[in-house]
Amino acid sequence: LLGILWWTLAAGLPRNLPLVWVDHDKSASSRQLLQLLESSPTLSLSLRMPDEMAAMHAVRSGHAVGWLVVLRDFERDIKRGVAPTVHLQVNAQQSTGAGMVKSQVQTALALFSAGAELKIRTAQGEPAAFAMNNLEPLRPGLMTLFNGSMNYEAFLVPALGTALLQLFAMFIAVACVGRELKHGTVKVWLEH
Repeated sequence: LLGILWWTLAAGLPRNLPLVWVDHDKSASSRQLLQLLESSPTLSLSLRMPDEMAAMHAVRSGHAVGWLVVLRDFERDIKRGVAPTVHLQVNAQQSTGAGMVKSQVQTALALFSAGAELKIRTAQGEPAAFAMNNLEPLRPGLMTLFNGSMNYEAFLVPALGTALLQLFAMFIAVACVGRELKHGTVKVWLEH
């Protein structure tokens, strides 16, 4: 039992959390963002879906923790200097995984947008040192799914109730066998 517990917790942090990728722009910039996200050991973007409905189905069926949507005109907005929106939706029932996904996506978006903005500012003739001080990263539109209130009562009570019921059943079984042993009626009990 101790070995199973150790094996379960040996990784320390979640790795390769599946995140569905929906790319409506299909541009070089969106592919660059995808590569940046895939470089994170925490994320696995192996699932690519054509639309949000398919992505939601993947999350509901347990194949992914959430999905990230790159909207149309992502690259065009970047070139215009308009901050494009990237939508991230996560399943908050898996709070640890959802938190890790949010953190990694925010970090990747900050790095991506800083690089894109720096490129645009320097192309417009702004000195690189000055441009670095005025960078504003992309901000993902975050939406929590399935447990928005972060209330774990609905999840913990059934699980703990089942565990307590199992403990109670085991206690009754041990007490019954113990009583049979105490009274010396085990042979009679086993013969029937």
